[in-house]
Amino acid sequence: MAHPNSLKNLRRGGRNPRAGRPPVVKEAQEWMRRCLDSPEYRESAYTRVLAGQAPLLERMWLEYTLGKTPDRLEVSGPGGAPLRVLEVHRPTKDGA
Repeated sequence: MAHPNSLKNLRRGGRNPRAGRPPVVKEAQEWMRRCLDSPEYRESAYTRVLAGQAPLLERMWLEYTLGKTPDRLEVSGPGGAPLRVLEVHRPTKDGA
């Protein structure tokens, strides 16, 4: 028997033919998209979001269907140039 970390245990071949999202997930995603396209849902969701009452599950649903928003913020100067950073030191009470 080969050692568990042996190269003989590596899988060979191409992609898994079953790779990708299962059909049930695709159907659920299509159903969610149809709901999101309905004017009634959009109006009620808009009201809940502004009131801060949108449940976590609804946020996850939106991210799953439409894609998650980036978790970072990139800041740049005019025309995409880098920002110039200046350090400002305020004098302390002892004058240093």
